[in-house]
Amino acid sequence: MAAGWAATGVLGADDFEPAPLASLTFVAPVGETIQYAMLATGMRPSFGVAVVAGVFLGALVAALASGTARLEGFSSPRAMLRAMAGGALMGAGGALALGCSVGQGLTGLSTLAPASIVAAAGILAGAWAGLRGPLRVARPAVAERV
Repeated sequence: MAAGWAATGVLGADDFEPAPLASLTFVAPVGETIQYAMLATGMRPSFGVAVVAGVFLGALVAALASGTARLEGFSSPRAMLRAMAGGALMGAGGALALGCSVGQGLTGLSTLAPASIVAAAGILAGAWAGLRGPLRVARPAVAERV
């Protein structure tokens, strides 16, 4: 997280074209990346666009280098619909909350913001409840490999 602050505040500092400080987050940068892909003419990619592209390309290179890159499918149409619904809910929740768990919990923690400390505690409590606690869900079936 500190590298994001350094990249935008020190390395990217320009007195003639000031830009806001930023660090890792994914909700707004995904939208910025889509907009950049549509309107790239005359635009410079922002830090968020570079983060989204870097995560995608880094994951692709790591999967290809380790030999684990493969196409996977869902075990059933119901599993696919459940995953799509979960993705839609997470996207809507991130947009309504004006950020995601990475941006609010982790990046905010690097600034010691009180709201981010509460958010990180909630993220950890929710993860515990989902993995080990009373809200534990059954393990999904293994996806079919194509």
